[in-house]
Amino acid sequence: MLPPANRDAAAKSRAAAAAGVAAASVTPGQRERAIQEAALAALKAREAAAAATAAAPGPAAADTAGGDQAQQIVADPAVEAASNGQAAAAGAAGYEPPEWSGVPEGVSYGIEVLKNGTLVESKDLATQPFYTFGRSPTADILLEHPSASRLHAVLQYDGSSREAFLFDCGSTHGTYLNKDRLKPRVHAPVR
Repeated sequence: MLPPANRDAAAKSRAAAAAGVAAASVTPGQRERAIQEAALAALKAREAAAAATAAAPGPAAADTAGGDQAQQIVADPAVEAASNGQAAAAGAAGYEPPEWSGVPEGVSYGIEVLKNGTLVESKDLATQPFYTFGRSPTADILLEHPSASRLHAVLQYDGSSREAFLFDCGSTHGTYLNKDRLKPRVHAPVR
């Protein structure tokens, strides 16, 4: 069995190789998602191996339980955050829903996805109090364009009045509603 430091190096190398393969086999808009998924899979495999080693009786378990282990394995903050689901949700962390947030009951809101003028998909947008738009894999509506921010905009509902609002999350290229650029971090009524 490899020493802990060498096991970590081997795991990081496998994760990097998996991420490289994943990044090469997808479209540019999906590259970030594929890399995060590969990193999460490698991290889960590493955690499963560590749990199996810790559960195994004998000297191997005693070695991993020692105080030196904490000093030898220093988790990469990005990988550690990904294991907690924080890396994927990092973009959504910038939006805090207002007090009046709520599901717009009795009203049907939806979005139509068009490509070259052809309807590709329709999505119901009335089952949650708000929907996030952006490049982040955790966004409710994934925007696969380089000009989109990780957390670009939010469609927010007022639960009592059932009104819809669009909120620009401070995106670099801005959010437009009816050809007018929205002020960043302001809920603009959708009409």
